[in-house]
Amino acid sequence: HTYFANDFYVHNDKGGDGVRSEFEDTALFETISTNENGYGEVTFQLPDNITSWRVTAKAIDTENLKAGVGISSVPVTLPIFADLVMNREYSVKDSPIVKLRAYGSELEEGDVVEFIVSAASLGLEKSDAIEGEAFQGSYFELPDLSLGTHEVTLYAESGEYKDALMEPIEVRGSRLKETMIELMPDVTEQTEFELSDETSSEVWFMDGGIGFHYCQLLNLLYSYGDRLDQRLSEVAASELLEE
Repeated sequence: HTYFANDFYVHNDKGGDGVRSEFEDTALFETISTNENGYGEVTFQLPDNITSWRVTAKAIDTENLKAGVGISSVPVTLPIFADLVMNREYSVKDSPIVKLRAYGSELEEGDVVEFIVSAASLGLEKSDAIEGEAFQGSYFELPDLSLGTHEVTLYAESGEYKDALMEPIEVRGSRLKETMIELMPDVTEQTEFELSDETSSEVWFMDGGIGFHYCQLLNLLYSYGDRLDQRLSEVAASELLEE
């Protein structure tokens, strides 16, 4: 997936469609044991982020009660990598214009970059080619939005190098939320629910006894106060919700 060149870890083209879509804040969190000489190693696959990962290693010698810490960095790049600047959430009435950019270790200022945008669930299989320049922003207006989660994919190509990344957006009819609880003694495959036609809805199924107190427990969990009874009720609500 990656190789080391000029002090950088460089992503190879991914398998399949080659679209980067796995973006994580934490690449690895793991505990290992060293050998008798104090050496240990761990192998993992980097996510698709183009970034410089901060690596923190903490060592504990339980027998001699000693500890140490080391910090380093792992820079990751590509010959060319696409950058899609947009919000993660929109209103269905928005007309978003997204920003397209390209960077990379093999790009130079003034290099021509060709962008293509795809959002199949919005009716856009592939846009016409959009010509831009390396390190400079180009702009594209997304099609009319519809409710739900949509995947927006950006393709970038310059000379022999290319990259693609996909990021999701959530389109909502309203940011106002209403919680409704309905007790239904019998739920079958034929049971119908009255849901809004103007926004997305989440339906949760709970045991009648637990579900009846769900909202009250949430209120206790997120309430704030320094009194003992307030802190105890917060802890009790958290434990009950986990169960």
